[in-house]
Amino acid sequence: PLLRMNALEELELEYLPAEILGDFFTALNDSTCRVKTLKLNVFRPGSLISSQAILNQVASMLEQNSCLEELHTGIDKKISIANLGVALQRNTSLRVLDLWFMGVCKKNDVDVFLDLLENYNTTLQVMEGFLFHLPKIDKETNQKINKIHFLLELNRNHQRDRLLGATLQHHADAEDPTIDDWVDVIISSKNNVSVLFYYLTINPSLMLAKY
Repeated sequence: PLLRMNALEELELEYLPAEILGDFFTALNDSTCRVKTLKLNVFRPGSLISSQAILNQVASMLEQNSCLEELHTGIDKKISIANLGVALQRNTSLRVLDLWFMGVCKKNDVDVFLDLLENYNTTLQVMEGFLFHLPKIDKETNQKINKIHFLLELNRNHQRDRLLGATLQHHADAEDPTIDDWVDVIISSKNNVSVLFYYLTINPSLMLAKY
């Protein structure tokens, strides 16, 4: 009943019995739930998501959820978060993913989130925590992390959803951008060479268009 209160937009939990996890995540996905910020400080040991099974339930919830905008939680060092990235291919509401680690994340996780942002998700804007927990980062992985940060910036500050939402899987029902949409974004980003290069690479016809 608590989750069905329309006025409840932020929820922070310090304790959540394992036996009610399924019911809890089901309630979060109820059409009447209005929780926008979820802080899960409840899993043990050390207030972490401490098993892959629990993380799988979180991922399943995110895949179906259409209201949650921020998720904050801790992740045990043994766990891969790749399934979160897969789940967010279908999520259109989450903007902040704050994951603090007791350990280091895995390179495969970086690959999954890069694929997510390149090919599916234009909604996620902020990722805290896990990108800063890679030991002795090799050049290739560092380039991938930089690309993730760049795509997050595009989502956050440069209207990527407006231009590419219709072409990505999770926004397949969105309207195609008009020439006015492209021109507006290009003009607003004119002082950022990286952003201009990114959009002109995607739509090189803009360089030839008469407007």
